[in-house]
Amino acid sequence: MHAQLDEMADETNALRQKNRELNKKIDWQKDYDREKLERDNRDLEQCKEDLLAANENLRNRIQEWENEKNKLDPRDERIKELEEEKRELEGILAQKENAEQKYNTLSVKNKQLEAELDMLNEKFEKLKNMYAGVEDFEKRQKNIKEQIVKTNPKVLGAPSNEVEELAFLERIEKGMQEFNVFYPKRLLYMFHTALKSTSLSPLSVLSGVSGTGKSELPKLYVHFGGLNFLSIAVQPTWDSPESLMGYFHAIENKFDATEFLRFFIQTTLSNNEEPYGLKEAMSIVLLDEMNLAHIELYFAEFLSKLEIKCSQETNISIKLGTGLTWELPLGDNLLFVGTMNEDESTKMLSDKVLDRAFCLNFERPKILKGKQQKPIPSNDGYLKVETFNRWINKKGDQEAKLEGKYKKLTEEINERLDACGRSIGHRVWQSMSTYMHNHPLVLHASDKNKALQFAYEECLVLKIFPKLRGVQTRNNQHLTKIQDLLKDFSVSSDFKQAMENDFKEFVFNSTNYLNNVEYEKLLKK
Repeated sequence: MHAQLDEMADETNALRQKNRELNKKIDWQKDYDREKLERDNRDLEQCKEDLLAANENLRNRIQEWENEKNKLDPRDERIKELEEEKRELEGILAQKENAEQKYNTLSVKNKQLEAELDMLNEKFEKLKNMYAGVEDFEKRQKNIKEQIVKTNPKVLGAPSNEVEELAFLERIEKGMQEFNVFYPKRLLYMFHTALKSTSLSPLSVLSGVSGTGKSELPKLYVHFGGLNFLSIAVQPTWDSPESLMGYFHAIENKFDATEFLRFFIQTTLSNNEEPYGLKEAMSIVLLDEMNLAHIELYFAEFLSKLEIKCSQETNISIKLGTGLTWELPLGDNLLFVGTMNEDESTKMLSDKVLDRAFCLNFERPKILKGKQQKPIPSNDGYLKVETFNRWINKKGDQEAKLEGKYKKLTEEINERLDACGRSIGHRVWQSMSTYMHNHPLVLHASDKNKALQFAYEECLVLKIFPKLRGVQTRNNQHLTKIQDLLKDFSVSSDFKQAMENDFKEFVFNSTNYLNNVEYEKLLKK
């Protein structure tokens, strides 16, 4: 215990020694902190004195500025001058804006006056040409008629005594057979009915493989039927109505009329007016290979005027040059037919043309035949316009039957056509209705219902199927639905064949429907 007490005494002494050292450090730190506080206090006092001096200095400067300010005169003459100049400039600026507004108004009025002046100048030129150019106008008309005379034009013989439509068609068919050319009777009737239905579809188009008799059909039809005929070879360079009509040569000061224009003028003149007049007879113009150029370009005026003609009389304008225009009447005695091949050198017909045309397809021949034609016999009798017009049915006596069945069926087909992007409008149905009313079987056969079915089939071939060309057939349920709708018609096999090809596109180029025994029987009845 004494030893432990001694150790504790030693530790106590050590702690006391350490405490004394800590007290010394504390006293030293206090002295240091006191000195630092005194220094900082002195620095703050000095800063305060500096700030007070700076504040005093600023007050003195502010007072000086106030004194200088009080010395300024608020009504200084210079300020007044500047304010006056400012007001003058503002007035000038207002005048400038007002002048600009007046200028813009006058500019608009000036442009209106210039446009009116141009119109007046144009009217003046027309009036000047009308009155001052009468002599030139008559001279150019006379020159064109002289061109007609120089070409040894056709003149009318005696009118044909044929007045019965079926007898007329029988005579044409018999004449073709004697000439060793054989067309299916139904094909001939389709072509004839299309010509009768030109009020809504003024163009009959014959398409197919080259060398299948497309051009031969209208040529033999007009020859044995007694119609006047002109065949025109369409050129790839045709790009305007002038290509079809002709041009005015300013250097020679005369109008160079084309063969078509000369023939067209003949169809507008009566035999009593000119010896070469053909107005009393029916005439056909054949546009051979019509799709070598865009028909919408060179035949544009005729497409438009032929459509107007169904409701009112209209004229074709022949531009004779220097503002002179010869207005020629477009009568019912002139019909238009076109042939077209389908190859890499041709243009496809647009919907605008398809809707205004009957498109009759010629199938490739299954058996090739040599040419064994006989000399074509002469036929001087002409078909009178009155006779042809008498065959056209304008009564619409079958409309109730068409509305009940065929119009509804066409609307169902049109719904599927729309899904394929090839829908039809009112004009197409009106053309189909006109065709069905004018079909010889519908007019003359005893079984009207069967005749209407045959006529409707032909309308599908002529108006509906051409619009489907090029539509993809692979998994096309819309085309399959149309095929189901046509299952009771003889064209169903042709429609199926058009869908089944290696190209997987709709290509209608078969004519199995033409060889129909029931059609022949109905005709005999």
